[in-house]
Amino acid sequence: RGADLSGEGELLAKIAGIGYQQVCGQADVFGDVIVPEPSAHLGEGAESVNLEGVFHSPIGEKLPFFGPWYGSASVVPRWVHYLDSSEPAPLNESSAEDSSLAGSRKQ
Repeated sequence: RGADLSGEGELLAKIAGIGYQQVCGQADVFGDVIVPEPSAHLGEGAESVNLEGVFHSPIGEKLPFFGPWYGSASVVPRWVHYLDSSEPAPLNESSAEDSSLAGSRKQ
């Protein structure tokens, strides 16, 4: 979760909050330190997919405290099926868990 620069919070949360403020107008929102969650979703009528431990930048793979990005070869299979609107997305334990907002919240 981001934090306002003038408020309380850890340095990483404040750094994220600076970016979040610029992107969505709020510092105190959940995100992956790169993109605030409200900006990561298309809105009403679109299915939102959040993958826990996955980031919106390939730089995350190079940093020990982040992880793979949405374009990583190991991650693309977890979300690419949502692009084919002719078939409903498979609903199993891992996709239900991945698309839950609660499980994907990072600073």
